[in-house]
Amino acid sequence: MVAKGVAPNVSLSSGNEVYSPSRGSGFSGTQQDGQAELYSRTYHRVFVARNTDSSRPGMPTANSWFVTVANMERQLSVFNYKIRVTCLPSAAQVPCPSPAPLQPACSGRGNCLPALPKFSFLYKTCQCQEGWGDYDCWRPVPLLANGATATAVMQPNTWAYWQLRVPLPPVGGIAAAAALPRPPALLVELNRGGAAGIGAVQEGTGLPGSGAGGGDPLLLVVPKPQSGSNQVPGFYDVSSDADLLSYFMQQALHYRLLRNPQLFLAAPFTSPENRTADFYVAVYNNNQRFVGGSQQPNQVANVTLRVRWTDLKTAAAPQNGTSSPPPPLCPGSCFGRGTCYDPQDPANAGKLPPPLLPPLPAVNGTTAKPADFQCACTADAGGTMCEGVLVRANLTRATGYSSGPNLAVAPGHWRYFVVQPDSRSFDYRYQQLSIGWVMRDRSPANASAYVNAFITINEQAFPRDSDLNGIAPFRRGWQIFYSTLAQRANPPLPLVIRGTDLTPGLSYVFGLYNSDYLRQVPYTTSLTVEPVAASPPPRPPRPPRPALAIPPQPPGQDWWWWVATPPPTEGEEHGGSSGGEERVRRPPPARARRLPPGWRYHAKGPGGGGGTAGGAGRQQMYSPPAMRVVSGSRQDAGRVAPPPAASRRRASNSGGQ
Repeated sequence: MVAKGVAPNVSLSSGNEVYSPSRGSGFSGTQQDGQAELYSRTYHRVFVARNTDSSRPGMPTANSWFVTVANMERQLSVFNYKIRVTCLPSAAQVPCPSPAPLQPACSGRGNCLPALPKFSFLYKTCQCQEGWGDYDCWRPVPLLANGATATAVMQPNTWAYWQLRVPLPPVGGIAAAAALPRPPALLVELNRGGAAGIGAVQEGTGLPGSGAGGGDPLLLVVPKPQSGSNQVPGFYDVSSDADLLSYFMQQALHYRLLRNPQLFLAAPFTSPENRTADFYVAVYNNNQRFVGGSQQPNQVANVTLRVRWTDLKTAAAPQNGTSSPPPPLCPGSCFGRGTCYDPQDPANAGKLPPPLLPPLPAVNGTTAKPADFQCACTADAGGTMCEGVLVRANLTRATGYSSGPNLAVAPGHWRYFVVQPDSRSFDYRYQQLSIGWVMRDRSPANASAYVNAFITINEQAFPRDSDLNGIAPFRRGWQIFYSTLAQRANPPLPLVIRGTDLTPGLSYVFGLYNSDYLRQVPYTTSLTVEPVAASPPPRPPRPPRPALAIPPQPPGQDWWWWVATPPPTEGEEHGGSSGGEERVRRPPPARARRLPPGWRYHAKGPGGGGGTAGGAGRQQMYSPPAMRVVSGSRQDAGRVAPPPAASRRRASNSGGQ
């Protein structure tokens, strides 16, 4: 970091870097080689104008320059460094990048060119010789032709690079490419090799893989920077330009298919008569995914690449009897089990065969992205590239699907099950899907070691078409490993999907895959999908009722009547007040009877008056609860009707005993 007038500093706040003074525009504030930080380059360089405004004007150090080196590595590692400061007489003397301070500009393998008009005049770039690349031309980057293949043996935590030059129409550049009858296409494929690479992938793809296999590769295809810096891809480009789906699902075949015309930007160093769209192809051999586990793949990667693109010059030329449109490009050549079509070719409008799965409806009013390719699979083949075996099932309220107990899955192979709940009979409100999955192989290993088997669940899409940026969980896709389920219970408990989480009218794809990254053995499996009744939702807790305080009761006085406030006239009759509650206490009858909870006994004499306990003509009455009864320490939730007026007066005149 470089600043004028004060020593620059950097600190971490909530994981973000905070600079002091702040990184300003032009040459003011803290200056830093941002590209070197993004791509973890070992060589940083900063150019500043000597007449830059000071960050601390009026201070004694206002005209002094300060350089700070900060170690932002969070692993507490120590590094050694050297600094060289050079004062140049003019901006014209600013050199091009070099791999180290004492090395020649452009590593002696390129020409130093002035900066492009829209960039800083100090931002000079290297035009590297063929076969070399990166910002200072120090890295070998072989040039691949259309249809070429290449191999690489990669150690863990290393990168390998290639470059492509796709010819553009001679007139119009990118505008002419956008006006082509069909969008351009650039396809880069990677075969990881191994048991799956020479078996499942090589079958019908025309892309043989190495028998050694191994590693954990990640494929990137990135347009060269418009700045002309020749910066090769790095971790900064993974989220936008890598084949993450193939990486996450441990596939043997990785691919990147580019169809957006805006990506085919002419490189800044080509002449108008020979315009090309330049791309970098990068492969990273990851060594961090399986760290800490009991098993790790063979760390050395043996990858095979193949690059193909449509000839834009031929596509721009008028079609006649001697020329034909370029053939469509499909990854893996549809695995030899399907026919490749270009859905974006106007000549195919209305002529394409129906896809295996209808396209998903657009979300939030957006326009659905057109498919980049379509494989019309034959027989029982299924998947985005016809790479698996497909089975369809229809679910009703009472019927499910069972694959049988001995379904074989070889390393690198897929089994797909497309399940369609019948919206006419399947009740999405009160039913749910129960997915039972059991597998075994010939090894003596425990089921918790079956790290090669996983199941995917997607909504009307195959797993290679998952939308990693989607909001809906089933559009992003689920990936569940058998070893994780077996650690909880063996055989695993069924997976349950609530009917309310499903979309009526859509199909759901269950995929079973056998990865050879960690284990290279076939397995047999069974899958059942059954509709079951959903558990009723839990009722919300009832609000607690207010507790009614019970005063201490003397012996023999364990029967209490709680009488609500009567009307004023009746209140005067028995001496009560018109406000609050009145508690009437009476001793138990001589011959007490056990009554149902909340019921009470009345003794009524002839003519409606009250009689004595042994009075003649007494009528026995049992009244149901109308207010509340408390008997001993038990409290009933019912309510008790007040006794007749005569009985209330007698109870009141008894002295409250």
